[in-house]
Amino acid sequence: MKRMLSTLLLCGAVWGSCAAAAAAQTVVDKDQNAVLRRLSAESGGRLEVRWHAETGTPSLLLGKLSPPSAHSPAWIAGEFVTKTRRLYGIRNPHSHLKIVHVEKLPEESAYRVHLQHYLYKTPVWGDELRIEIGGNGVVERVEGRIYPDLAKAISNRPRRATVSQAEAIRIAAAAAAGAAGPGAGDAPLDTAQALPYYLPSRTGIPLVYAVTLYPPDQPPVSVMVHALTGRTIAH
Repeated sequence: MKRMLSTLLLCGAVWGSCAAAAAAQTVVDKDQNAVLRRLSAESGGRLEVRWHAETGTPSLLLGKLSPPSAHSPAWIAGEFVTKTRRLYGIRNPHSHLKIVHVEKLPEESAYRVHLQHYLYKTPVWGDELRIEIGGNGVVERVEGRIYPDLAKAISNRPRRATVSQAEAIRIAAAAAAGAAGPGAGDAPLDTAQALPYYLPSRTGIPLVYAVTLYPPDQPPVSVMVHALTGRTIAH
């Protein structure tokens, strides 16, 4: 009850979708609450928060989310995720969130920094943050999806694949041929890619291969293969 009440009290300090979040029974814990109060104060009470229903973490933050800075976009983004790590359930942002791209935006001196969620040096499927920084070095928009506390959730689970990348490609090619006809499985196996990921939306957060096949004269075909059992996974 206290956690839901704190959500409702916080809604008085922010604008936009807080009421909708409370109505949808989004529960904000005390650590998230503390970060949101600080961000709201930084934004002069004009902070918009939208929540990801499945993860319980923000899908969008809008406002003046940091003080002005003359540092590089990468440094500003890194400082922001360090200060807001508890909002997203990230224990160690320096190792769990890695900058994969810094994008120059059309606005003068504005940038978008893309960060990928990693666990044990393996990316988490679909988990990323995109941080937009204005010309004065202020973080103005953060969007994306982060599943919280994954490191703790998989700490006692197998982290090594028992299926090789080559085996995953052969499994994916056979599955594609069976599902979409022979043409989809006719992709040259030496051009296929099999990249490891953790799949947070599945029970147990399995280690998987995201396999991409390139059939001739057809669009690429994507197949997810469990890295321990070799079974294909719908995604």
